Amino acid sequence: MIKNKLKKHLSKRSIKAKAGATLVELIAVVCILAIVSSTCIGGMFAMADVAKRGQDLSLCERTSDMISKQLSIYGNTSNYVQSYDSKPTLEAYDESAKPSGFMDVDNGIGNKSDYFLYADPNTKYRLILAKFDTSSGDPTGHKLTPIVSIDNVKSIKFDLKQLNTDEKKYILQYTVTTVGSNVWDKDTDKRVEYTISSGVVLNNTNNSSTIPTPLQYSTITTKTSSTEANSTYIRIQTTSRSDCLLYTSTSPRDA
Repeated sequence: MIKNKLKKHLSKRSIKAKAGATLVELIAVVCILAIVSSTCIGGMFAMADVAKRGQDLSLCERTSDMISKQLSIYGNTSNYVQSYDSKPTLEAYDESAKPSGFMDVDNGIGNKSDYFLYADPNTKYRLILAKFDTSSGDPTGHKLTPIVSIDNVKSIKFDLKQLNTDEKKYILQYTVTTVGSNVWDKDTDKRVEYTISSGVVLNNTNNSSTIPTPLQYSTITTKTSSTEANSTYIRIQTTSRSDCLLYTSTSPRDA
């Protein structure tokens, strides 16, 4: 009988010991899971950041490619490039009365067309390519009609140089800086940036009576959260592009 009581007593103590060990193990498991979970969550956030930066770089590359294609379309057949520190007076070409005026061959003004690159003063990071337009028929109604608006552009710098060839040809070199759409620091509007440099040969300068000169105002900078767009205008005179397949979207995402 004493032996049986002793067995019951020891059995109860064993059960209590096992229950105590299980509780300790449970606490340990919970702590380990908490550490692992926090590490996994941190890793997930890091992976999400990497993915967002990848998206930004892809967007910047597409934007730069769009600009290069536009400059190729208009630059390859260009005969003249000029820069202005602000929007020029929109006067139409006239061989005798206004030989320095702008051309619009599509509406019977001259034998070329004038296009302009400039920053949108009202929209952040937007570059505009517009055509000199006399379609109103009213000299006071001449305007610049946008052909394409390209978003996510921070700046574009041009440099006009003569090629070392027998022909009187020039190359329009440019450096484009584009930005991503994700804002990494709201206080400074910090974004991913991407810069490329390239150039386009102006194939018709050898047939032009007007020789291009170095660009005095060579950089277009767009509006940001902290600065206004500058007022530089770049004029590209070329043949009519009305039969070309052109971008008409306002953003590279829509192209």
